[in-house]
Amino acid sequence: MEMGFGLIQQQQLKLVMTPELRQSITILQYSAIELSNYLREQANENPLIEITEPVQFQVKEERHTQNKASAWEDKEGIRYGDYSTSKQDYVNPIDYYAERRVSLQQYLQDQLRYMTLRPTERKLLLFLIGNLNEIGYLDADFQSLPADYQVSLEEFENAIYLLQQLEPFGIGARNLIECLLIQLRHSDCKDDLCEYVILHHLSDLAANRFQKVASKLKISVAEVQEIADMIKGFDPKPGARFYSQYDTRFIVPDVFVQKGKKGQFYIQMNDGILPLIQMNSEYQELIEMNQEAKEFLDHQLNQLHWLKKSIDQRKQTILKVTEMIVKEQRRFFEGDENILKPLTLKEIARKLDIHESTVSRATNHKYVQTPKGIYELKHFFTNGIASDNGEATSSQYIKELIKRLIDEENKKKPLSDQKIVQILDEKQGIQIARRTVAKYREELGILSSSMRKRF
Repeated sequence: MEMGFGLIQQQQLKLVMTPELRQSITILQYSAIELSNYLREQANENPLIEITEPVQFQVKEERHTQNKASAWEDKEGIRYGDYSTSKQDYVNPIDYYAERRVSLQQYLQDQLRYMTLRPTERKLLLFLIGNLNEIGYLDADFQSLPADYQVSLEEFENAIYLLQQLEPFGIGARNLIECLLIQLRHSDCKDDLCEYVILHHLSDLAANRFQKVASKLKISVAEVQEIADMIKGFDPKPGARFYSQYDTRFIVPDVFVQKGKKGQFYIQMNDGILPLIQMNSEYQELIEMNQEAKEFLDHQLNQLHWLKKSIDQRKQTILKVTEMIVKEQRRFFEGDENILKPLTLKEIARKLDIHESTVSRATNHKYVQTPKGIYELKHFFTNGIASDNGEATSSQYIKELIKRLIDEENKKKPLSDQKIVQILDEKQGIQIARRTVAKYREELGILSSSMRKRF
């Protein structure tokens, strides 16, 4: 068998990931705040880019009537386009997040100023406050005291007692039982029976074994239920609320959807949050005069042009995707916030003739301000379950039905997951598996029927 070598021409289509294309994809997936930071970084790296920080933020509906010529309206009453922001009232987004955040330690130390304490007590209390964990429990014992703390065990325990008098009540406990007992003693109800249940039957209450507790204490199940309700009103993690404050994120809407007086919808990008980018005029003269710098500055100029083009593409893509979402989920935007039809990224991509990944980037971590509040654009995509009339029902709508059924159930005879399956089939024509009901119920944070039972 003879083998030879030859030249063969073959045509192939390949997508080359150029730096510019990569930048365009990156910009599309940025949220408004992330894009603002990115533009500032680019301005630091490229001398031709000059940015002007935003001075406008909030959209006013009056502006829509003043700028009708700059928008267009489709047959479904959805109006969108570029609205001038020059007449807006300035609202600093930081104003929405100006409340003072205080740590747990600072909050407790502030209370010490109103207490009459000996120097040793104050020193011990400051030590104990510094050794509280993120849920407010004490992570220190007498043996962990530094060597220079010349105090007795009695003085140490007294300092813990003083700590446990501070708010929020439950702070300084060594375990869950002590945390609940502290809150019970500070409550209006000084119930010895409730204290006994906390000490000896807390696990039974957690497992809803009310009959067992009632038999052992020789009281009615209804009385056990009352005790359980009281204990559930206590906070098992009294310090956690202070730490959760620092996880709060400020969300800025990327796009606005507003309903006009005649029922039409206005869709507008929130350009007011982004810095304005333009070319530095001083370097324009340098490009024309200095041939040595021209090659470098031409490259920087191309980057500026591509950056502006990518920002405009991002804007148009988000507008088009949002417009299609409003069309598909019109019932939601009309006011029925519990109704979301089944909708996938693939469907939107097909209708807009773009790639599914583009829709994903245009909706991920992007937020829309609606008349009903702020939602992530991904909120409007939901899977569907077929009903007996041939139409698909969204999983979100089914969750709302399940929640409504459980809210209205007889708490003495709560609905089992199988009973919910039966009701959905008979009354709504929705056929769904029991395990799916259980999954949705758990996602809603609803306990099983045995745990929901009231006596």
